[in-house]
Amino acid sequence: MKRTILSLFTLSITLIAVNVLLTSSSRGRAFAANSGNTGAPNEATTCRSCHGSGFGTTVSITVMDTAGNSVSDYVPGDTLEVKVDVEYSSGSPSRFGFQIVSLDGSRTAINDWIQPSSNTRIASASSRTYAEHNGERSDSSFTAKWVAPAAGTGSVTFYAGGAAVNNNGGTSGDGGNTARLSLTENVSTSLAESKLSSDL
Repeated sequence: MKRTILSLFTLSITLIAVNVLLTSSSRGRAFAANSGNTGAPNEATTCRSCHGSGFGTTVSITVMDTAGNSVSDYVPGDTLEVKVDVEYSSGSPSRFGFQIVSLDGSRTAINDWIQPSSNTRIASASSRTYAEHNGERSDSSFTAKWVAPAAGTGSVTFYAGGAAVNNNGGTSGDGGNTARLSLTENVSTSLAESKLSSDL
């Protein structure tokens, strides 16, 4: 009798633990599990670590100015829109998730994320601020605004992880991947603004 009760107790604890682990990603890894999974330095895992390579999943990052043009550099203090797309080349995933962080050359997080789209949330984990999916999502494109850091910061790299999932309650058959994109600091604009400020 004691063995049966102990077995049932162990099974119950195991099921609860598995449920927590499986559902925490659906609410966003930073928000629910205090974890970064983008492939950035000092992160132990990525979305692909758990979700595998199904669906031919790819992740892309686009940074745009206020006119909607893709940019490869930033002007300090400007607000840019960052878009992450989770795409697939095979199968029929029914849910999508992502997470993105930005780091300077010394691996310090640039934590100025603002105005997330309705399917995106801002959450922190281990002194880094992430934009990530906001609950279970059937849409695969996510955006948030990002405020460029102060002059002299130098290049900034965005690290993103994404997953396309079949929503079967586990990770089998899913697909995950990562992407990175670097922006250089627009030094000429920074110098011109500094000189103008000095002249005034």
